[in-house]
This record gives sequence, structure tokens and C-alpha cells, in this order.
Amino acid sequence: GISEPLPLFDDCVSWILPAAVPPRHVPAGSAANWRPMMVVSMLAEALGQSEDGIRLLLGLFSGYLFAIIFRALLWDADRGLKNTYFAFTGLSLAYFCYGWDIKHSLITTFGSYMVMFWSGPNRATVFLVFVWNMGYLLWGYQMMETDGYDINWTTPQCMVALRLIAMAFDYRDRSRPESQMSRDQVSHHIKTLPALLEVYGFVYFFGGFLIGPQYSFRRYLSFVNGTLHGKTVNAAGKPVRVPVPVLAVLRKLGFGVFYLATYALFAGNFTSGFMLTEEFLEEWSLPARWHYVWWMGKFCLMKYLGSWLVAEGSAVLCGMAYQRDASDADRGVWVHEAFSNVEPYQFESSLSLQGIIESFNISTNMWVKNYLFRRLAKATQDKKVAMFASLFFLAIWHGFQVGYFFTFGFEYLSMQAATTLSLMLKPFRVALDPDPASGRRAPWKWAVLLVYWLLCYITRSAVLAYGLVSFEVLTFSKSLSVFRSLYFSGHVLAVLVLLAGMGVNQKKLQAYGEPAHSGWVPREQRGAGGGGSATDSAAAASSRGPKKAQ
Repeated sequence: GISEPLPLFDDCVSWILPAAVPPRHVPAGSAANWRPMMVVSMLAEALGQSEDGIRLLLGLFSGYLFAIIFRALLWDADRGLKNTYFAFTGLSLAYFCYGWDIKHSLITTFGSYMVMFWSGPNRATVFLVFVWNMGYLLWGYQMMETDGYDINWTTPQCMVALRLIAMAFDYRDRSRPESQMSRDQVSHHIKTLPALLEVYGFVYFFGGFLIGPQYSFRRYLSFVNGTLHGKTVNAAGKPVRVPVPVLAVLRKLGFGVFYLATYALFAGNFTSGFMLTEEFLEEWSLPARWHYVWWMGKFCLMKYLGSWLVAEGSAVLCGMAYQRDASDADRGVWVHEAFSNVEPYQFESSLSLQGIIESFNISTNMWVKNYLFRRLAKATQDKKVAMFASLFFLAIWHGFQVGYFFTFGFEYLSMQAATTLSLMLKPFRVALDPDPASGRRAPWKWAVLLVYWLLCYITRSAVLAYGLVSFEVLTFSKSLSVFRSLYFSGHVLAVLVLLAGMGVNQKKLQAYGEPAHSGWVPREQRGAGGGGSATDSAAAASSRGPKKAQ
């Protein structure tokens, strides 16, 4: 149950978000009994979604209101007021969504700060902060996890854990000379331990607290200090005004709403629960089952894509997503993609698994790559060890259910198979290159090429959906039932491709046709590894989550 709230704090939160505050112990029949929950209940019933899911969505959209207030009133305020605003608004969202379970993020943030304060910038600090946050998160999963998907305090807590662990790494990196750091470590390391209020503002920033994306403390600090946007005057000596990125915000918000609306309208026709019914398992043919799984995979990801894009939009509107290295303020070019967690066009049009990985949950990809894979690869001098450790971390970060481990295991297997298949098909692709003399491609080549692209798209979507089966049904027995009904065809085909690849001269295929290669093949499919080795691809692969952001 939820303990009796403090009236003053409860009134403040109700004033900020009057539509729906978590249920309170109010006597039945009183005028206040219906007001807090009425809007949430009506929306949940109308959209056919859970009240927890609607509450989370309202929290994400509230970020736009907070961003407008910040730009209008606090853009030129001092850093203390900005930190207070971000901490308070983030706590308000947490209270709105999860009630007094906000104590968990408060506790883990304070504990991590005290470790860094007392231990200093060293390896012991990183180890203790890592164990503290992951241990607390896994305890939360143990207490809250069920056989289905739940939206509770562990939903943002998994993002908080990554944020605090990254901060500990960045704080430790300050003790190393810059000559021994990577480019990312140089740009992210923390020179001095910040004040506790700054850490709470960093953790609770409304543009990333609920479901991500990840961002560094250095970025947050430069934004609060007013240095993120670089020069205050241009070459002519005139003041540089940071414009409101209206088009960028509308693009993020528009794509996000589109994905969420599509999911709400159509996903109910392709649910993971139906795959466990006798009709699906016993009566349907194999092609019919694959057809259903293909569409289930397409729709189930839309809730993540839409939620992330909506969250990105509030960060862009606030100004924290400004990307200085890609901007040119003198020419009026302002790029706001630093918080980009999804690339919708690439995700929908890519012809390979690598392209999907590069465009989905980008910030978690980069977190795993920078803070786990690269550091482990350097320490162990073995990329495969670093890869397996990274994938295991991603699986356990989602929870204890076996389905997560099945998903990431199949991801590694499918990426290896995709690399091998791309290599084996290279002579075929080169044969479809334009004629060297004329520089044009014959009509029959265009026809074959279009069929090839279509088959690539269908195959990569099918492989992705097949891997998501265990992620959706979660348990061992349920995953086994669905995979058995599909005759483990995804696994079998991947193994057959790998076995076939053992009988070819891979070095010869890698060099095949390179001098005449025209570059028409999509970037992620060029060469043997589709733009990178399978080891690098799988190690940089992100989660499909957070799992509860639905």
C-alpha cells in the first residue's frame, strides 16, 4: 500500500499535474475521491491500455510543459536555480508515476554520491557504485517482477543505475592522464566532484529520467552552466541567440505520436499472448505462424520507438540536445541530435540487422560500448570475452527472466550468421554493379536488385521478430512452446549459414571485386561484416528496452 502522503507536498504535485496524481487514501464519497484518478482511468479505458502506462505517457508529455517554462523563465537563471528546477520537476514526475516509490531513486543517488565523496576517483569507487546500483536494481526486480510486463519504480531505476555507474566511471577517469584516455573519456571525465544538488538535477532531468536516453554529467553541467551552446557572439560581434528548435521538436513529437497511435490502434491484433494459445500452437500452419510473428515484432517495438521519440522532443525543446560539433552558429545552423535515441528512417528502411542496431536505443548502445565493451576489451585483450560480458549485462539489466537471455543469445547468433551470409553473397552483389564502361546498370540488374532488397528487408524483419519472441513471452516454458511451434527455424537457419560459411575461403571473398566496387550496397552491408565485425556489432547492441516503457 501507499503510506499517507505529506499534505503540503501532495498539494504541490497536484497543482503541477492536476490531471492525475497516484491514488490516495481518501474516504469514499468525498469530492476529492474521483478527481485524482478520473482522467487517467478514462484515458486508459478509452485507449485500452493500463493506467500505469497512461500515467507514464502523461509524464513524458509533461516534459514539454516543463521545457517551455524553463525556456521562458529560467534560461538565464543561475545554476543553483536550474539544478533545483530540474530536480524538483523530475521528482514531481516520479511521484506522479510511482507515488512514494520515488524513495528508491533518492536512496541510490545519495548512496552513490557518498561513495564517490568518501572513496574518491579510483577503481574501488567504480566497483562499489556498480555493485550498489545493480544490486539495488536486481533486488527491485526480485521484489516486483512478474511473468508479464509491469510499469513500476524499476522502470526509471534501470536508467538511473546506468547514469550513476557512468558518472562513477567518468569521475574515476579524472585520475588518468588524458593521453591514456579515449576521445569519449576525454570529453566525459569529471574534473571535480559536483554538489549533491547538481547530481540530483542530473539524475532527475525530465528529458531523460523516466525512460532515457542516457547522457553524460559533463553535458548536463555545461548546459546548466550556460556553456553548452558555445560562443555568445558571432564573427561580427553580434549576440548569438539560441533559437527554439521548433522543427526538430515537431519532428520528434510527430514521429513519436505516430508510432504510439499506430501501436494503440493495431498492436492489439498481434499480441504475444495469442502465440501461446492452442489455436496458434496447434492449428495454424508454419507460414501462418511466421506471418503472425513478423507483424507482432513490427508492432511491439512501436511502443518503445514512440516513447523514446516523445522523450527526446522535450530534451530538444529544453535545449540540452544541442550538438555543437555538428552545428555552425555563424551560419544559423543549429543541430539538436545529441539526445537521439532512435533514427526512424534508418530503422524502417535498413536492409540489415546491423542497420537496426545502429538506429535503435542508440544511447544505450553507446553506454554499453563506452563503459563496458571497450574497457573490458582493453583489460582482457579479448573482444569475445568483452562481448559476452556486455550481452550478459544487458540481459540481467532487464531482469531475471530467461527470455532476456534467449533474446541476446539469439542476437549474437544471428549477427554472426548475417556477417557470414553477407560475405557469401558478395560475388552476387558485385555482379549487379553498374557496367564499368558506361557507369549504368542494365534494366535486368535493377529488377534483380529490387528483389534482392525486398528479400533483405523481409528477412531482417523476420529475424528481428523471431528474436523478440522470447523477449515478449519472457519465461522458459512459454518461449520453448512458441519456438517449438516454429520448429526452431530461426535458430536452425542461422546455424546452417554458419556451417556453410566454414566451407568457403573468407579471405578470398573479402577481397572479391573490391577494385570495381561501386558503393551501391547499403553502408551496413558493405564488405563481409556489414560495416563492422560481428563481435563489435553484438557488443554494441543495445537492449530492446527498457522493457517496461510500454
